[in-house]
Amino acid sequence: MRESDAQYLKDWAAKNPGYWQKYRAEHATYAERNRTQQQTRNQARIAKDAPLSPNALPSGLYQLIPATAEMIAKDTVWLVEITVLQGPSEIEALYCK
Repeated sequence: MRESDAQYLKDWAAKNPGYWQKYRAEHATYAERNRTQQQTRNQARIAKDAPLSPNALPSGLYQLIPATAEMIAKDTVWLVEITVLQGPSEIEALYCK
């Protein structure tokens, strides 16, 4: 998100206090569904929790989701294929234990 977008959203929120609380109250089913989905996303492992050793991350398909503090609701998700081409060198293996 560009800084101008962030500032626009901050200004809008200041001009519309209580909007999201009112919206959630008026759309309780949607809000509860979103809350449940967010709890599921929060329980998923994110990149910073990944093990250091490439051998611990097998080749396969993964969901790549931005994990920034500003993006609580994940609206951008990529499906990526990771292929491990080579394991760690002996030196890397020592430091990844």
